[in-house]
Amino acid sequence: MYGNVLGASALERMISCGEMILDPFEERFLGLAHYRLHAGAIYREDLAGGDDKLAIVQRIDGESPALILQPNQYLLLEIRENVVLPEGIYGRLTAASTLIERGFLVNSGKVDAGYGAMSQDRQPILVGIKNLTDRRNHLDLASGIAHIEFVDLRGTESRFGGFSNESLSSFAQRTERVVRAGTDSCEPQSD
Repeated sequence: MYGNVLGASALERMISCGEMILDPFEERFLGLAHYRLHAGAIYREDLAGGDDKLAIVQRIDGESPALILQPNQYLLLEIRENVVLPEGIYGRLTAASTLIERGFLVNSGKVDAGYGAMSQDRQPILVGIKNLTDRRNHLDLASGIAHIEFVDLRGTESRFGGFSNESLSSFAQRTERVVRAGTDSCEPQSD
């Protein structure tokens, strides 16, 4: 594995220092090394005009509704949280285990550094959900759809032999970014 998965204290510090955006942020959804993401909208393909344009079917505000998916039905969901990551950090999306246990497949990917800040408009994160069972299946949107883990690649060697970010290539530059556990400072720590 390349890079280091950021723990809860590092995530809270980066969010409070403005290095990373995760909005809305609720501490109760923060795990040891992940954050639980929730559905903000349901999409479907608009095939009326013969194109594959996606259309929002339902916005999800406030209390998350429960959905019933038919056997083999597939939905595309927009994640409610806005995520903007700094250079050198990416987010890896994984399925919430409760969905796996109920027979749902969650198609997800990753969030690259800078995604979400590439335009004036909010750039949503999308995941696909499919009912893999041969029966109607209850999808509880309140329990979360996916988890996002944050992987820090700053200062790690790339497979090409150099460091992933040239400005972080010396040991001193890489270690000054580390904040010692137990501090709330947004400033780099020194010995």
